[in-house]
Amino acid sequence: MFFFTAEIVMASLVKDDYFLGFYFWLDIISTISLIPDIGWIWDPIMGTEDVSSSEGGAGAAQASQLARASRGARVGTKAGRVVRIIRLVRLIRIVKLYKQAQMQMDKQEKKNKDEEGEEEDEHMERLIAEKQKKDRE
Repeated sequence: MFFFTAEIVMASLVKDDYFLGFYFWLDIISTISLIPDIGWIWDPIMGTEDVSSSEGGAGAAQASQLARASRGARVGTKAGRVVRIIRLVRLIRIVKLYKQAQMQMDKQEKKNKDEEGEEEDEHMERLIAEKQKKDRE
């Protein structure tokens, strides 16, 4: 945490438009968000310091709670993986659907161009026929 704070101070001194800019505040918030991850800082703030294991039953109860929490964390991790896979499958379906729609639009556009080309050809043939008719008269 010290190094992050030092980096913010140095960047404020060295980089133009850093101090009080977007990245300054982003770095401040991210550095502050580290506090709950540092046990020796967070525990005294929240009053959740470790209970000594010499109390006997309290240590066993805490170990039991820890075991239940770790099982719950594993279940949560597996559920998170399943959700990510489902999202990936959905994304793949959306991409396939987009490609299919794009191909359909390209076919339609090509068909329209071909029809326009045929109409232009027919129009040119009529003009040529009319000019030949006039030339004969």
